[in-house]
Amino acid sequence: MQPSVVSDILAVGEVPEPGHLEILAKAGFKSVINCQPDGEVERFAGSAALGAEAARHGLGYVYAPVVSRTPTEEELSVFQRALGQLPAPVYAFCYSGARSAAAAAFVETGKNEPDSIIADFAAAGFDIASLKPWLEDERKRRKAGLGKVSAEAASAGSASNGSAAPAISGTAGTAIDLKSIIVHARAAGFSGFAVAG
Repeated sequence: MQPSVVSDILAVGEVPEPGHLEILAKAGFKSVINCQPDGEVERFAGSAALGAEAARHGLGYVYAPVVSRTPTEEELSVFQRALGQLPAPVYAFCYSGARSAAAAAFVETGKNEPDSIIADFAAAGFDIASLKPWLEDERKRRKAGLGKVSAEAASAGSASNGSAAPAISGTAGTAIDLKSIIVHARAAGFSGFAVAG
């Protein structure tokens, strides 16, 4: 498990094993968002088990499944509300981290331009350049008040068009030793946490 920092409050990555939630809590994460749909991959613990383990370690927890790299309006609304309500920093996860990264990128269209979002995510190890047309469309829609996430959800948090999902690749999608996670304090930025691999 290797969280990749994609914003000042959010890191994304692979599904943790239940025992890794204690490591995330000790590393300074305050909450987790589970974007992995139950039953999609048999070897992963279900949302109920992960939620119980998160609570045992004092982590906020929201189950917000995302089924593709171009999330639906409902999926983004749940994801954005979770980001707005959970204590930060937050670790959002799915099979490889790519769908969590895509959801985070769409949410960011409420604050940033697509080119800036793409550059920030590239620096975090996620190539989301193929999402640019969807991000541009969402940015225009949100500026016009018609974006995927309602104004109410947008005010709570810090967000396509039904076409086939573009590919997202990145270091979080490669094989990683799930026992290795290195998280250390950072002097400035990223709200006092940082991840190094």
